[in-house]
Amino acid sequence: MWQREFATPKQISEILCLETSTISGVLDRMQKKGLIDRVINREDRREVRVVPTEKGKQLQEPITEIIDEVNEEVLKCFTEEEVTALKNALRIIADGSHFK
Repeated sequence: MWQREFATPKQISEILCLETSTISGVLDRMQKKGLIDRVINREDRREVRVVPTEKGKQLQEPITEIIDEVNEEVLKCFTEEEVTALKNALRIIADGSHFK
């Protein structure tokens, strides 16, 4: 969400490959903690947009640092070639087009 201005719950569920009902509960907890807001789209009142709050945006750097540290720790036992192969395989899985 940090790369986008907003996302709908459906878009978030598709990106994370989770049910919309699961995402709804997560979003409820995030909203209670002040990390996101839900905003009605003025052009289409049926659409709810999830936007990060300032508090939520402030978490980007520390979370990114933790992710980088974990990735470095996990990948340190692999060769460069193995890391490249793993990243390529994960890109294919993330793309998901070959599953359709």
